[in-house]
Amino acid sequence: YTQLKNDQFKNTVWQGNIGYLSLGFPLFNPINEILERKVRSLYWGMNMSLMPYTNVGYDINNIENFEEVGDVERKYVGSGGTYKFMWGNGFKYKNVSFGLNLGYLFGQLYFDRELNFSDTQAYRDELNDKISVKGFVWNIGLLYDLYLDKDVFEDGRSPKKRITFGFYGNSQSNFNTKSNSLYRRIFNFDNISIADTISSNTDLVGSGILPGELSFGINYRDGLKWRAGISISTQGWSKYENSAKKEFLQDSWRLSLGVGYRPDINAFESFYKTVDYRGGIFFGTDPRSVDQEQLKHYGMTIGVGIPFFVQRKISFLNLGVEIGRLGIKQSIQNTYAKFSFGFTLNDDEWFLKRKFN
Repeated sequence: YTQLKNDQFKNTVWQGNIGYLSLGFPLFNPINEILERKVRSLYWGMNMSLMPYTNVGYDINNIENFEEVGDVERKYVGSGGTYKFMWGNGFKYKNVSFGLNLGYLFGQLYFDRELNFSDTQAYRDELNDKISVKGFVWNIGLLYDLYLDKDVFEDGRSPKKRITFGFYGNSQSNFNTKSNSLYRRIFNFDNISIADTISSNTDLVGSGILPGELSFGINYRDGLKWRAGISISTQGWSKYENSAKKEFLQDSWRLSLGVGYRPDINAFESFYKTVDYRGGIFFGTDPRSVDQEQLKHYGMTIGVGIPFFVQRKISFLNLGVEIGRLGIKQSIQNTYAKFSFGFTLNDDEWFLKRKFN
């Protein structure tokens, strides 16, 4: 749910989308290790994901009155978006974890504009642009666990309290575009329509640059009960380029803080004790600007992870609400409430080795 307003107008919109689809699995199944009585020092996991990267969605109708020609109507419609298909691998050796994601970026963007002179017999201008995007993206991540109760190793138990230091990022990456444009002026009179093509271009090849990103974070965890973390990230959007559609963007940053609490994951006699409660706040800047002033973005999130069983395996139903504001107080503001739900389905019985004596 989004409410967009400035000093003169206000509009509300309901919309939705899929956040991501992801399939992850271990390359070394932990059940096999138990059955074979093996203890590994190296763990390897893999996943494949599909997620939206950018989204275009607006429909603006503006009418102005001029003494010479009367009402002049301008329409702006944008739709489409881009997506990322990612292939990821993660490795863990003792206290250190490393991950690498390789992905393919693809999608189509549509931008339609129209100029109509409502009170005079004149041509109506229609400008239609279609941009196809494709390219390769990547990022890496690194985690280090600092155990605070190392003495528990002596009696065979794993430590519960730990601080995790994390980093992820990527450098600039290139993408290619292919553009189609059709600019026409149309004259309607007595059920007769006359169209005159102003410009027509097909399969114009272009290129662009996506910015680099850096993020650092610290997380404290006390077993499966408490956790809290803070992270800060920055993206160099001032380096962004797109020959098919020129845009002026600025570098952005974001600071996030979050906590999580699960009273007792093993308290199956009490539903509320097994629920994972989460909350957080964030604030930062958006790459876009109005009158050379960068947009501010801040908000808060709350959510729960509800456990349930599928084939004797514990899984989670995740529910969340995000309330935030994007914009500039003096000119334009976008206030929104985002409702999300998702499923995390777990099954560790894949790729089991069968042995017969």
